[in-house]
Amino acid sequence: MAFIPNLSGKDSSSNEYSLKDAEIYQEKNLAAYDSVTSAKNSLIRKIIRPFAKKFFEFREQELTLTEIIQKFVMVFMHTLPKALFFYLPIFALILWVFHDKKKWWYYEHWVFTLHYFSFLLLIVTFFLLLNIVTRISESYGWQGHAKNWLYTIGIIYYLFLYFA
Repeated sequence: MAFIPNLSGKDSSSNEYSLKDAEIYQEKNLAAYDSVTSAKNSLIRKIIRPFAKKFFEFREQELTLTEIIQKFVMVFMHTLPKALFFYLPIFALILWVFHDKKKWWYYEHWVFTLHYFSFLLLIVTFFLLLNIVTRISESYGWQGHAKNWLYTIGIIYYLFLYFA
């Protein structure tokens, strides 16, 4: 009962995985998937259907996994600021309702949330810029190791500051 796509292997023309022969639940297209789903009346298949639909769309477009990941990252990065702006008042309301160590007003939680989400966007921007710089200088072998060490040191430093 595996709903994870069964990837057949690497494309012979390139060194990337292709969805050409991939399948979900041994189904090769959306019509077959829907017919088996309606026959079996499975809740899991109904939950997974939107993902299967998108999977079969990608397969019809003959996209490689690298192209799918690039598209996902682009959509995610364009949607993140809008989602944060939408969740800003909701997050502030949740803080106001459940955080009563101090008797803060709702607008004080709003200000905290605004600062917190601004911090998140700055961190995302920092990592995007770091990723661009490392892609530009990828021809140097030591840069990949330096990036990994920089990430590790940054995470350890942040954890030390957070838990200290």
